[in-house]
Amino acid sequence: MKKTTKLFFRTTFIIVFSLCFSFTFAQNASISQKESSIFEQIDSAFREKNPESVSNLLASCRLDKSYYEYEEYVLQKTRALLLSNQLDLIQSMCLAIIDNNLDNQDAVNLYTTVEKSVAKRNARQKALEEQRKAEAEYVAQATQREKESIRKDYNTVENTTSGQTVFVAPVTSKYYSDFTWSVALNIAEIGYRLAKKSSINYGVGVSGDFYYRSEDFSLGTDFFIDTSVLNFTQADISMSEVSLTPGIAFTSLNEDFFFRLGFSQMKTTNEESFITPTIGVSLKNIASNNVRLGFYADYYLGHLFQEDMKTGFGAGLQSAFLLGKPGNVNLALFINFRESLFVLNDGIDSRSRITIGFGVENNE
Repeated sequence: MKKTTKLFFRTTFIIVFSLCFSFTFAQNASISQKESSIFEQIDSAFREKNPESVSNLLASCRLDKSYYEYEEYVLQKTRALLLSNQLDLIQSMCLAIIDNNLDNQDAVNLYTTVEKSVAKRNARQKALEEQRKAEAEYVAQATQREKESIRKDYNTVENTTSGQTVFVAPVTSKYYSDFTWSVALNIAEIGYRLAKKSSINYGVGVSGDFYYRSEDFSLGTDFFIDTSVLNFTQADISMSEVSLTPGIAFTSLNEDFFFRLGFSQMKTTNEESFITPTIGVSLKNIASNNVRLGFYADYYLGHLFQEDMKTGFGAGLQSAFLLGKPGNVNLALFINFRESLFVLNDGIDSRSRITIGFGVENNE
């Protein structure tokens, strides 16, 4: 009898425990399924950009023990909208949270922050719209002759969507920086002098330029310094030169076509120095891919004061091959050709140089 009673209670306990466990498991499974469904509905509302649906969903779950998890999930997804700058949608989603829970300070702070950004955006858009209307009224009230003048002063762009004509101020200069410059150390210079006593020399030097770029003009100077250090012929004649040549260019004509006025000093070891004012022109910065070219031609006024000299000229070709951009400057290989030609009473004196150097420049 006792064994039967024990067996009965044991069986009853197992059955009751099993039923309780099953009920609890089923209830938890049901809650888990409900939570999963709520999260899926929140995701769907965000995909559809529907803050009203989010508000209604939170309201229906207000008494659930997992409500604050839903609210935090909505807030996380709302913050994520900052990456795409969807300010209006962020405000609406914050209001969906605040409408159901005024104590959610995080939602209130996010709404306030975004509200400031929205106010700035709206003010900027309003100012642009007012400017656009003012320009449209000005163009509409202008006479036909004034409209033609406006079209000359501005580039017109047709908006294919709205059909509106937009007037855009033309770009007058290709340079972004107010200053352009270059400097090179000429490590190899081969000079050839063709005269009564010809010679071939090896030398070194420094060259470069510095220019200020404005909307109306460009103003600056070129400089060149060199000297021979070796002679390869029996005629021990070395050559050297120092020149400084300021120039000005006008944007209305060509911002890279310069009128030059400077001075140059040239000498050899067995002759006196020839110092002369120079006047000429130059064309700079003819660019193609990573190669930039320039030309110049000068007239040496100093020949007027030399009894044995009829005239004198200088000309040159300048080239720069861009090698890289370490930081804000360009590294370049400079290869230049310079020629000074003097017509004398008893012949000519030609001084030619090829220079090779490395340097840096800012030519943007």
